[in-house]
This record gives sequence, C-alpha cells and structure tokens, in this order.
Amino acid sequence: MATIAERLKGARNAHHLTQVELAKLAQVNQGDLSKYEGGVINPSLPVVQRIMAAMDEPFDPTAEWAGETTALTPLNPMGPMEPIDWLVKDFLARGTITMLAGEAGAGKSAMTQHLGVTMANAAAAGLDEDDCAGLTVRAGKVLIVDAENGANLVRGRLQAAGLTLPGAQFCPVRLADDFDLSTGVAQCRALLAAERPDMVVLDSLSSLWSGSISSVTAVKKVIRSLRSLATEYGCGMLLVSHTVKTGKSYRGSGVLGQSIDGAIFLWRKLDEGGLRLLACDKMRMAPEPDPRLFMLTEFGLMCPAMADVPASPP
Repeated sequence: MATIAERLKGARNAHHLTQVELAKLAQVNQGDLSKYEGGVINPSLPVVQRIMAAMDEPFDPTAEWAGETTALTPLNPMGPMEPIDWLVKDFLARGTITMLAGEAGAGKSAMTQHLGVTMANAAAAGLDEDDCAGLTVRAGKVLIVDAENGANLVRGRLQAAGLTLPGAQFCPVRLADDFDLSTGVAQCRALLAAERPDMVVLDSLSSLWSGSISSVTAVKKVIRSLRSLATEYGCGMLLVSHTVKTGKSYRGSGVLGQSIDGAIFLWRKLDEGGLRLLACDKMRMAPEPDPRLFMLTEFGLMCPAMADVPASPP
C-alpha cells in the first residue's frame, strides 16, 4: 500500500497541479505540503482529507489511513525560515489564534467587524489586500460568529463600516443562540467546511463557551479545539475576550495567554475623546508590532488617529 506521502504526490501529479497550486486550493502552507510529499513530516488525518478533497480525489481513511502521524516531528535547525501567511499584517496569520482583549465599551467588536468588512470588500473587488486604519488586511472571506451584540447592532456596524452588497457574499454571519464551544466542535467543523473562511471572528469567548475561564484544564481544551480547526481549515481565529476591571490584563487563567499565538489589547484613552490604543502583549510568529492609535466614531468606524498623539498606554 502506498504511503500517505506517495498518495499525495501521486494524486497531485495525476491532476497536473504544482505544489503552489494545490496548496492554494487546499489552503495549506506550500512548505508544509512539500514536507508531506517528501515524507519529512506527517500530516494529520483532517489535513490529508482536505488536500484530497481539494483535488476531488477519493480517499478512504479506513482503508488508507494507518495513523502515520507522530507527535515528534523531526526538524532541520538549519532549514529556511517559512514565510508567515498574514491575514492582518503583524496581528493575525493563517492557522493561528490571536486574542483581542479589552474592557467593556472599548470597541473590540467594532474593530473586528471593521477588519472583516475590509477583508470581504477587498475580495469582492478583486484586490489582493486593502488598508484598514493603517493595518494591511488580506482579501478573503471572513466568518463572524457573534454571541454578544444581536442582529440589529451587528448589521448596523457592518453597514456603517462600509460593507458592500458584493462584499456581503464574503462576510457570512452567524448569531450564536445557546451555542457552546464545549459541545459544538462538530457544528463548527461543519460550518467551516461549508464556508471555507480565511478569518473567523469569535465574539466573544465568554459568551460562546460555558467553561471556566479560570480552569487551566478547561482553557487548554477549548484552545486546543480551536487550534485544531484553524489548522484543519487553514484559517486565522480572531478571539474576542474581556479584560479585568483595570483593563491591564485579560480575564481568566494565565494558560490562556500561553496557549494562543497573539494577544492584543484595545484601550480607551479617556482623555482623548474617541481615541483607542491597540497594543501587542504577545506575538509568537514575529516581533511584537508597535502600538497604534485609532479613532472610533459613534458609528463604529475606525480611521487613523492623529499622528502627533503619542502611542502610549492610557
């Protein structure tokens, strides 16, 4: 029986696809695909299924999958650095989880929705990327799962942010009613398989999950599930969360910050009107970006703040 590496390479060649073309179709990293085909690392079963499905290639896990994956993957320490597939430059990359945390009223939902609108409108317009208040956003499809704001507020913010009718085709929204990430992983998987988003906004962790934010075991489990989905479907997860009353740290167990790839804080600068400060607390994929200032209007629109205002914590 052919190995998984042989099956992947053989199927790709049979369909006359390059690795770059197949990686784009299956939404996997081209460098990883090369390693899968070379037998250097073993892909997970969901990744194999996604690659085969992208080629409309039949694949029977019962007959062909022998559990070839291993938790111990060899790494060449002198190998080349793989490029980061940024969805929002310096903040969110494909296959990763970034948390946006802030106190109530800081504008977390408005910010994520504005990023989503920029991504969706750019995809509808045929652009590669676009600017969102100084942040470079890749064109693509964004899935918003909202358990915080309600239909009218979500619609109002998306429309105020400039969502176009063509862009709406790249911005599916699901309002979560009694949904729980603890028991809804299968439902999430089905949704991601149907929509194939590039970016997923989960607003918010506390409203979408019944587990204890202070429990190390519970937090590890839910983040592990989200990471598995991000890897399986090649999307970036933007997780909205809340801070403690002081606004200086996020709620819950410290393992939350350890488990995610990026942690971004959004603060209100109360003495500067509608100004908001976006500051990075952690960025695993790259050096932490500099703090940035934004202006948040009554309509939820975000635009670059005045250049002469210093970017410092409130």
